[in-house]
Amino acid sequence: DALPIFVTKWSNKFNDVEVNYEIAIKNKIVNVKDNKLAETNLEILYGTLPCGINLVKWKKANNSECSVCKQ
Repeated sequence: DALPIFVTKWSNKFNDVEVNYEIAIKNKIVNVKDNKLAETNLEILYGTLPCGINLVKWKKANNSECSVCKQ
């Protein structure tokens, strides 16, 4: 089975860390009973979670600062 494209992204970002992505996918998506949590985990893995940094990158916001914690 081919691994999803995000594996290359995370492997490049954390090249010194050895990760078994098949187990990570199984534990964070497949075995999660709550569909919304599994969806959020998938968005995090693919880098598509609408957080401040992504919203600025997608030109949906002008500031990546969190409105709650101001970071």
